[in-house]
Amino acid sequence: NSWSTVAPICGVPLNGFGAVATEIDGRLIVSTVDGAIQQLDDSTQSWRILGQVDTGRFFHRIVPTSNNEFALIGDANMSVGKFKETEFVRLTP
Repeated sequence: NSWSTVAPICGVPLNGFGAVATEIDGRLIVSTVDGAIQQLDDSTQSWRILGQVDTGRFFHRIVPTSNNEFALIGDANMSVGKFKETEFVRLTP
């Protein structure tokens, strides 16, 4: 095993701040502060945007719940404050 470099996460530079990642069904998924859900494309080593949640979060948790689905749990957004709700996101296969 070794480290490798991939392209930066899509969006403004602040998108890497408080971003969270998990593996879902063999795919590396990232949720960013602007609400983008991104996947690392293994063949190009670059990120592509899969979708968008209503309100972005930072320093939250992303937890796989089943194949192609995950939960966004907790933390905050600078405009709306702290989240108490859990948001479930389904990815298209």
